[in-house]
Amino acid sequence: MGKYGLIYIAHNPRDGKDTFKVGKTERDIAGRMAELTASTSNLGQYSSLAYFVVSDIHAAERACHLRLAQYRIQENREFFEIEINLLLRVVQEQVSPYLAQSLAPEIPEMPEEEPLDPTTLSERIKKKRDRVQMEAETKKAQEEEAKESATKLFHEWTTELTEKMEKVKREFAGVPFIRWMKADPEGSPKNYTFIKLRLYADTQDQPARLLFRGYESWFLTEDRKGATVLARSSSSNDKRGPLMVWEEDDDHRVAQIEVHVKLDSQPWKTIVNVFGRAISYYPSACVWTDWSAGGAGLLYNVDEAIDCLVAILANYSVNPIRVARKITGPATKRGPSPDKFWGPEIQQQVFRCPRLNSR
Repeated sequence: MGKYGLIYIAHNPRDGKDTFKVGKTERDIAGRMAELTASTSNLGQYSSLAYFVVSDIHAAERACHLRLAQYRIQENREFFEIEINLLLRVVQEQVSPYLAQSLAPEIPEMPEEEPLDPTTLSERIKKKRDRVQMEAETKKAQEEEAKESATKLFHEWTTELTEKMEKVKREFAGVPFIRWMKADPEGSPKNYTFIKLRLYADTQDQPARLLFRGYESWFLTEDRKGATVLARSSSSNDKRGPLMVWEEDDDHRVAQIEVHVKLDSQPWKTIVNVFGRAISYYPSACVWTDWSAGGAGLLYNVDEAIDCLVAILANYSVNPIRVARKITGPATKRGPSPDKFWGPEIQQQVFRCPRLNSR
């Protein structure tokens, strides 16, 4: 059900002869005009030229603004440049389905065929084109300024993160189950800086033998000492090579922690996040998988990211996972092709970040 209120047409001489505000209010009209006049963003005094009591102020205002879109001065403001008699007609027309009472001046009748003044029309066209161009130039300048500011902050945060991360690495250098990975590998985006580290189970147990399914290029990208290829597809049109299944030792990995500094556009901003990803083995797919295990996102600065990371590492140093995975059943082969293999049945402990505040 709609809400009763007023649709008003207000004018401030400081805005220009043919510039008017069309808005809504649930207050009395005098109070609303005083409120507009008192606004720190406005100079001059607002007065009500007309107002209409309607049964649904939200729907009535939307109808007015939609019909007046071509006369709107700025997209995010309710000001319109239009001749007053035409404005009164348009607003009266749009509020009529919701009208309960009208308090508007009488609108003079227009001649049946009012001659068009080419000079006036040219001036109006030029004025509107100039305004559109000015708005576009202002918007472009604001975007360039935002881009420059965000880019500068991105480089500052990247440098700060690199320096402070070295201190964190030194502090946790004696923890054997924390291993730092290469930051910013080749091919990473220019607007993205990340540092990764991996957490392992603190165990002396004999590693389990797991099956992995993937393309030949995957098999060649990491150190596969002790790995045994069990099956390979006969042919492949994929540039990654034929599909393969191989067996190798579980390296006891349990989590990957990532700190990201990212430069975003539209709108331009620099953000920093800390992600915890739990690493688990999926027998059905014969692959490592990871999913969110906590962390903190949209932090205000690098110091907050470092604090979050240190909290994760300190907690894990005291409470590490002791056994990552334990085999409870054998692997199965349901056919000769690589996609018919199923990894061994396992039990595994899942990593979770300590509870952190995120924004």
